[in-house]
Amino acid sequence: MSVRGGIWGAVLAVVAGAPSAFAQVQLPGPAPGNFGTTPPEATAAGEGVLSRPHPDYDPLGVRAGSFIVFPRLDLAELYDSNVFSIPSGVKSDFYTDIAPDVVVNSDWNVHALNFDVGSETKRYATQVSENYTNAHAIANGRLDILNEIYILSGAQYQLAHEDRASPNSIVGQKNPTQYQVGGIGFGYVHEPGRLGFRIDGIANMYSYDNAQTATGATVIETDRNRWEYAVKPRLEYEIIPNYRAFLQASGNGRSYQATFDQFGFKRDSAGWEVDAGTALDVTNLITGEIFAGYLEQNYADARLKPVNGVGFGSNLLWTVTELTSVHLGVTRSVQETIVNNGLAGTAFVEASSDLATGANLSVEHELLNNVLVNAGVTYGQDDFQGLSRIDNTYGANAGARYLINRVLTASLDITYQKRDSNQSINNYEREIVAARLGAHF
Repeated sequence: MSVRGGIWGAVLAVVAGAPSAFAQVQLPGPAPGNFGTTPPEATAAGEGVLSRPHPDYDPLGVRAGSFIVFPRLDLAELYDSNVFSIPSGVKSDFYTDIAPDVVVNSDWNVHALNFDVGSETKRYATQVSENYTNAHAIANGRLDILNEIYILSGAQYQLAHEDRASPNSIVGQKNPTQYQVGGIGFGYVHEPGRLGFRIDGIANMYSYDNAQTATGATVIETDRNRWEYAVKPRLEYEIIPNYRAFLQASGNGRSYQATFDQFGFKRDSAGWEVDAGTALDVTNLITGEIFAGYLEQNYADARLKPVNGVGFGSNLLWTVTELTSVHLGVTRSVQETIVNNGLAGTAFVEASSDLATGANLSVEHELLNNVLVNAGVTYGQDDFQGLSRIDNTYGANAGARYLINRVLTASLDITYQKRDSNQSINNYEREIVAARLGAHF
């Protein structure tokens, strides 16, 4: 017996970890520099208070030849007011999060090679069905050819679990869905003058494990196994110093291993997006980029609704003062989904995709050299194409970080989430409080 989200009548929030076919194609690669080196002031520009260097408190790492090794261990105790992200009959719990990680960076004047291996283990006090361990391994590099001309490449592997707040999470499923992602990426950047060009590409393989309900029924997940490909060329022109206009395009393909899913739908698709925008750096005061354009995604199965419409995005940082920064991010993308209307027979309909729009606004402030505070709000809309369901998700967060010394860091974070769906069975509210202690060497 197989069970899917629509049959259970409720599936929840944003796809956890799903890649965006139309957003910036992200390569796991080292930041571009000038023949492999980036001056400290250039690194600080475009970074907020939390992410910028703090020379008196940053870990020094352990030198191993021409590499520097950065081991770290993060321990956290968290409280989740709604572990399963459901509208009623909620269960709260405490859990412990243990996350060891090792980053290895090359220390070369030319070229770069980096590695990152780590894991995250969650252990709940009472809701032990939610216990799991994630892991990742990433390698990436940069080959410098000439000044501002270089090649990027990378590979990754991830073992992950789908969050209970995902719209693809099955209500009544015994454990979170486990899946694996393996991928490779490449990039070529040619920006030696006012006219610049780059092209990025990725290929990711998603592999899902079947799951079970609490009653022992099989939840078929393997028909979500797929390859996702994306390529993105971009042309830039510096109009005046620190202002660059750009035109970018992206194309993607999504190829499923199963010709048809368990409900008889062929989910292969192809899509594209074209955007125009500007990248700016106003004397290190306002940095980032903003763009808008048109996107489209078409499906092999005529019963799956095609997607088309306005595409847009932004990633802006306002350095208000040396102590305060404000970040604004906006995205729109077409995400894979398994949401359906839960009706049997000829009335059964699957959503072709989730047209996901998101925005976040955050403020970061340095109270003292070693005391950092932050607060933010988020908004997301999931519009399930081919269905009448639309979810609006709201969030707010606040936190403080205490840099004890170069090794130890303590932090406290509070997060609030609320989903308001036009199908009330998908609503939920959730608060998460996290106290963390990190040891970074």
